[in-house]
Amino acid sequence: MTSPVRAALLLVLLLAACGGSAIAESPLAHRVEHLKEHGFDVEEVAPEGHPMPQATAFVQLDGATATIYAYATEADALRATSAFAAGEQGAPDSVRFQRKGQNVYVARAPASGKLPATEFEDVVFTSDEEH
Repeated sequence: MTSPVRAALLLVLLLAACGGSAIAESPLAHRVEHLKEHGFDVEEVAPEGHPMPQATAFVQLDGATATIYAYATEADALRATSAFAAGEQGAPDSVRFQRKGQNVYVARAPASGKLPATEFEDVVFTSDEEH
């Protein structure tokens, strides 16, 4: 066995012995799992945007979608909300957002659709439960 392979194997064994994981858990992992347990159709997707979120998840609503963005800091979350606020002001029936700490929740309906506001509130409440 070569030295790099041996070193990698020792690192994996050490992490396993310490109860650690070589893969970092997403900041939304528990929220996504909690939403799934409550019957929501939710999946994590690759983060994008500016500021860049640490994690992003899509939740399918009745005729719309909700996106959960997890930011590294509350300051990043506040910066991101300014763009979402402009979208909400421009289309109040089809865009809504809420910020809870480092997480920003954004619901969007198609141009011809209406936002299911109560369902969006359920996503925010359920996701934020136990956290």
